[in-house]
Amino acid sequence: YNQALETFKSADKVLLLLSFSLLFIINIICAFRWAFLLRIFGNQTENSKIFHIYNISNLYKYIPPKGINYIVRGSYLKKASNDERGKITSMFGEFYADLYVSIISSLILTTLLIKIPLYQALLLYLLFGILTWALISSNFLIRLLDLFNIRFEKLRRLIENFNVLTRNKLFYISMLFTVVATVMRGIALYLLALSLNMNSISIFNYLIIFDSAQFLANIFISPAGLGIRDIILISIFVSFGISTSNAIILSLSYRFLIFLPELLLWGISILIFRKINST
Repeated sequence: YNQALETFKSADKVLLLLSFSLLFIINIICAFRWAFLLRIFGNQTENSKIFHIYNISNLYKYIPPKGINYIVRGSYLKKASNDERGKITSMFGEFYADLYVSIISSLILTTLLIKIPLYQALLLYLLFGILTWALISSNFLIRLLDLFNIRFEKLRRLIENFNVLTRNKLFYISMLFTVVATVMRGIALYLLALSLNMNSISIFNYLIIFDSAQFLANIFISPAGLGIRDIILISIFVSFGISTSNAIILSLSYRFLIFLPELLLWGISILIFRKINST
């Protein structure tokens, strides 16, 4: 605690503000990414409402069970508009985009840390490319369900709707938004490390470190990756030569810095949303 206190007393406040600003912008990008995915299904809900619904629901990811934020988001969309087309598939597409980019980051990080031979790394990326094709090919997935005689109609409908997503250019624009958000998160983490005078690794490593930790956090049941992501981040920082105490301070500081803009946008959006609904 004392070390953390001293670290923040001498921190560069301008760099801290820049890091916070990037994380604030990321929330805006992610809100409009969801709007793009909804548009694929012809949803005509106003962008302003989608923006506020996303911000309100986003804070619920910290409440167990995992995924409660998606349920809350669907509930608020129903309150705001009678047009719920693409609600479930758009949220699944959003989760898929985040997971996909985090897997790529994890693969890059793994090849950097383990230093596997080039041919093995290329084989790994080739297998990932094949898996990508399988995931966006509805015919392949439907045949897989038929092979194992799985008759879960809701799952089949989700696969078919996801195929509609992947055949629309707006889906790939949303993927681009995901990549941009990922890069911005890495830069925000780099700026935070700079401000705390902990910059001992390259900016490229910061670009992939956070999303690599986010990959495992998505898999485990911890809401918003609480605890899981932080432990993984600390472990990765230490493996890159950052001291354990500095790794803990940097990881928890970044967690807090991510939460601040989410809290601010939640407060703004819930006030505006309630005012709109009351009128």
